[in-house]
Amino acid sequence: PLDPKNVVWIHYNNSNHKSTEVINKQIREALHGELASVSKHLPGDILSLNANSISLDLTDGSGRSVTLGRHARAIITRVDSKYTEEVLIDDKVVALPGVQIAASVHDNKGRIREVKFFIASSEVMSKFSNAAFTRVNGRGVMRFASGAIISYGAYIDIISQAKACGYGFVVNTHQVQGGTYKNVIVDEGNILSQPFPSNKNINQSLYTGLSRAKNKLYIYNRNN
Repeated sequence: PLDPKNVVWIHYNNSNHKSTEVINKQIREALHGELASVSKHLPGDILSLNANSISLDLTDGSGRSVTLGRHARAIITRVDSKYTEEVLIDDKVVALPGVQIAASVHDNKGRIREVKFFIASSEVMSKFSNAAFTRVNGRGVMRFASGAIISYGAYIDIISQAKACGYGFVVNTHQVQGGTYKNVIVDEGNILSQPFPSNKNINQSLYTGLSRAKNKLYIYNRNN
């Protein structure tokens, strides 16, 4: 009954935990039906930025960018699955295959902006994972196993944008510290089931989740 754009599910586990993946999967299936298993990114999906900060280009053609913090949640508006990003590799323009995502976000001043991500193909990312930082003629570059080089800045942009895009329907209590959301669902059962060293840690984690809502707060416990 709640619009996913205006609600966040809070529990204790991080974005790579199996329980987080299960809940994100269930929400996506409810939103998209069979398409959820076919396409990794679809309009309406929420992305949570898994980085302390990231700079993304605006889609308005102005050449400007906006820097987003770790609490930012991006709502996908458009997906181009046959996109190529042009970068300089060995001082030659090379088109890297991947997906371009346009998403709306609130910047640090609360304004709605549309930004774009480039998610390189798995083949490109596997090559990038073996790159090493070096310097050529005083210029910082990343050198690949093939010997090819790409500017360090372009390399970081591509890697950081790919790694920053995790589903943001579910977030943990560490991520939401200092943030507020319109509607919040706190997974009380998940938090209480964690092996905390003391009741103080449990209370701190619960308090963090319970104090994030601006409009409505829902407390969920599958065991009750």
